[in-house]
Amino acid sequence: MTIVPKSGSISRRPPREPGKLHVNVVCTTPEATRNALREAGRLAGNLDAQICLIAAQTVPYPLPLGRPDVPVEFTLDWLVGLAGEVNQAVRIVVTLCRDRNQAVLEQIRPGELVVIGHTAGWWRSDSLRLGDWLGEQGISVVYAAH
Repeated sequence: MTIVPKSGSISRRPPREPGKLHVNVVCTTPEATRNALREAGRLAGNLDAQICLIAAQTVPYPLPLGRPDVPVEFTLDWLVGLAGEVNQAVRIVVTLCRDRNQAVLEQIRPGELVVIGHTAGWWRSDSLRLGDWLGEQGISVVYAAH
């Protein structure tokens, strides 16, 4: 497992394995992220792709960007536990941001696939709205319902 923690500043283009297809998993809720990571593992295994787990941690405006209300280490520990459930290498990127959508978009390169987990229901969840917005930006999105 490869871990690429970010604390304080956003890495616009973190290092990746050259020549590999990349499957990005966007963190949403714990269960939805777990399902999305499993789906990404299935897709990546079939395509010999690298998985990147992206957590855009929104920092409220009263706080400085480099001092989130939830410590980055806590988020990173949770993500490492999730990544350990997949039998493949997973890059983990935690970005501190004010705008989650933009921070997620900045971590994805053109042509890469995004997997977003969501809770099945009749309402448009925040996860689905994020996926729709990424689709409008030209990103290919796969939804993993639970």
